Amino acid sequence: MQSSGDFQPLSPSSSEAGDQKQKISVFAVGFIIVFGIVILSLILLLTNVGIPKPIDPDGAPKFLVFSDAHIDPYYTPGSPTTCGDAKICCRGQRDGEEAADALPTRAGYWGTGGQGDVCVCEIPERTMEDALSKALSLHNETSYNITHIFYLGGSTPHVPKSQQTQSFVLNRVTRATTLIRKYFPNTPIVPLIGDTDTVPLHQMGTAKEGFAWLYKSLAKLWASEIGDSKHEFNHAGYYSVRPRPGLLVIALNTQLWIQKNKVQISDLGTPVADPGGQFAWLKDELSEAKRRMEAVHILMHHPPGYRGQTDLFPDMWPQHMRKFHSLWSQFASHIQGVFAGNLGVSAFRVAFRCDGDKSTQPFGAAFLNPSLTTYGGLNPAFAVYSYDPTLFTVLDAEEWVMDLPKSNQYSASHSTNATLWDVKYGLRDEYKAPTVTPFQLGHLVRRMASKTHLNPLFHKYYRALYSSYKPPIPLTHESARAQFCSMLILGNPKAMAWCAKKK
Repeated sequence: MQSSGDFQPLSPSSSEAGDQKQKISVFAVGFIIVFGIVILSLILLLTNVGIPKPIDPDGAPKFLVFSDAHIDPYYTPGSPTTCGDAKICCRGQRDGEEAADALPTRAGYWGTGGQGDVCVCEIPERTMEDALSKALSLHNETSYNITHIFYLGGSTPHVPKSQQTQSFVLNRVTRATTLIRKYFPNTPIVPLIGDTDTVPLHQMGTAKEGFAWLYKSLAKLWASEIGDSKHEFNHAGYYSVRPRPGLLVIALNTQLWIQKNKVQISDLGTPVADPGGQFAWLKDELSEAKRRMEAVHILMHHPPGYRGQTDLFPDMWPQHMRKFHSLWSQFASHIQGVFAGNLGVSAFRVAFRCDGDKSTQPFGAAFLNPSLTTYGGLNPAFAVYSYDPTLFTVLDAEEWVMDLPKSNQYSASHSTNATLWDVKYGLRDEYKAPTVTPFQLGHLVRRMASKTHLNPLFHKYYRALYSSYKPPIPLTHESARAQFCSMLILGNPKAMAWCAKKK
């Protein structure tokens, strides 16, 4: 037996042994992780698989948007562009207001407008055909891979009530449809009904409310475009199609929601809660798209929200816009864009979680599209969108514009029908924006909020609004705020009034 003073070899305590084992385990795990990363990197390198790079809009597939052709079969070159109290001019009428020795402005070969002046002339059929020809040349002669077309309605010109007949409306819609098919016979087309494409003007209801003549005729005309949605279309003029795998396009009939439509006002003087059952149907369509994990594009003739004018008037009932905002918010992860026409402007609008509150999250973007008609003094124009072929998000938007005054002058002086088209702007380039997502567009809106009528960024937005080469009327505080507030408020009249008055 050893004494306490004898030497004894030391053995590690249980706690020290545990620490050593823990260090070895940590080292082993770390080694395995690093080894795994190296192996995975080699696999990705050898198989050429990696994190996808952002898609270049220039090489991405594209779709076209045409809107508001309003082709006038009685347009007459050389006729007066003013005609007294007539609703539409340039049709060979005498100028009721010209002095005996005055020389009135005469209608051009391609149309009348392009100078920013008030003009109540529509376009001849050849002008729509020239726009389609230009779009086809982009597809054939450039890298523009055009996969489908949205036509947002408005084929019938603004004519007097006596000329707004069922046969006239159907003839105009048929001509517009025929022209698009002529130039793009194998391209999917998604057409809408516009607010002038009905009788009486702006009035719309279900088939049982007296509009079976319209839906039945257009369902026959658009049989290949509507596909399996004839039941919904024959009921109230709305439908859905899938022009590309993974993409559901919902074509709404916004005439059911506008304030000018007296058919959809109840006996109490308030709007019908769900005209034609369109809201219930829209929710079902969005729910099905969510179940199928599809992307959604929504088409509207009328833009959501306000017109951007100082009277703060919305085309559609605020009650309906609040419902639309709610559904848009609920299915925001699937709705990759809303596309609208009617106003003849190139613009965007941003939907925020709290309608009108730009401090909340932006969840959706609406893209407003220019018109083919010159009504109001504009140049004919159409839009080209680049999109992600997998997610169907919008990557960029371009506006192609005919320089109407120069095209008319060139045709007159050279006895040729050549026209001058050019890109007026690209959305990303215009604002130096890396993307056109709701988040990025919401950021742009916030930057325009301060001293709006003096804000250089808002001035850029305002100049881009109209496809006219003549600068729009000078901005005032009131007109600037009306336009700005319409960018972020859909169906909140109180928020609109407060926003418009803000300094």
